[in-house]
Amino acid sequence: MKNEELLKSIYNDFFGSSCLQENSEFNIKNDIQNTASQDNTEKITKIKEKIDELNIEDKSKDLLNKIIIYMEKYNKKEEVQYIPFNMIIYTDNKETCIEIINIIKETIKILNYIKNDILREVTFYEVKNIEDIKKIYSTSNIVVLKEISSLVKKDINLKNELIHELENEIDENLEKNITIIIAKNRDELNTIFEENKSLKEKLLNFEIIGKDPEIQEVYNEIYKKIEKSISLTEKQQIQLLDYISSTYEKKEMSYPEYRENLVRKIVFTKQIPECEQNKTIEEIFEDLNNLIGLEKVKNVLKDLVNLISLKEKTEDFLKLKNINLHMVFLGNPGTGKTTVARIVSNILYELKYIKQNKLIEVTSKDLVAEYVGQTAVKTMNVINRAIRRGFVYR
Repeated sequence: MKNEELLKSIYNDFFGSSCLQENSEFNIKNDIQNTASQDNTEKITKIKEKIDELNIEDKSKDLLNKIIIYMEKYNKKEEVQYIPFNMIIYTDNKETCIEIINIIKETIKILNYIKNDILREVTFYEVKNIEDIKKIYSTSNIVVLKEISSLVKKDINLKNELIHELENEIDENLEKNITIIIAKNRDELNTIFEENKSLKEKLLNFEIIGKDPEIQEVYNEIYKKIEKSISLTEKQQIQLLDYISSTYEKKEMSYPEYRENLVRKIVFTKQIPECEQNKTIEEIFEDLNNLIGLEKVKNVLKDLVNLISLKEKTEDFLKLKNINLHMVFLGNPGTGKTTVARIVSNILYELKYIKQNKLIEVTSKDLVAEYVGQTAVKTMNVINRAIRRGFVYR
């Protein structure tokens, strides 16, 4: 036997244990990696479950899921192109905003999508000059900008400087920061950025659009909160659902505010608020006929009712939507202009021509602003409220 073979034979156990040791170390490393990978997978699965529960549109849920998937692939080196997921969230629901922001932050932390996950939320009220914006981006990696409408209250030149600096910071920190802007709706954002479209275009690739929960979901959530303090009888449960059905779509506040106000009211009084009873067309015209004079107005409204009723009976064969129903009520103070406007709103609602029996009454101070460029924003906000609620009277 050759010396090599002899030595190998003598130290066979040693070589064997050495190989086993090397394999064990390799297996341990693999086990650690697999455990970490499995742990990440479980965390990401939970995040995706949270996305499904968000009060946002289905397309927005799909978008968030795609962003998460892309971050996963980038983490695994399956994707090499870094994408700065700067985004806009359209909602007035603060709870939804918090949930989305937490999902983004948590995902970034798990998958190391950017080096740090230092988050800072700032309202535009706090931003006084361009140095403030520079400081925000130098000290944080996830920048959340809120109260965008407050920009219109700033001097027009300062507003443009701030937006220009914001655009520069986003450009210079593409692989270091993610910017999230929160706005109530597109119109609000469009009005603010109408002269700075380049910044808007940088963010519009990723839009998350919020939505209010359905009535049954609202009822379930409010019922659970109330049941923690008082027990509702079966009759009260029905009354609660009726009340929510009649008031929820008319609300002028965010959903969380509506929910908490109603819960506090019921818990305190131990009673379900009574629903407002809508008047029939006959009752509405009885109120109208009780007004002195206005014969021309009464006849015009009767013709309007007949026209809308005819449209309903012909199953929309008559294209009534093409008819201009904008109105101007002229007359001296005390002649019944506001009263007639309220009656018209009731008529349109009872005929199901508008979705909500809500008349928005505004004066010049609600439309005209103190500074140049702000009047358009204030007026648009009123119009948006009317579009969502029903009918506006000025």
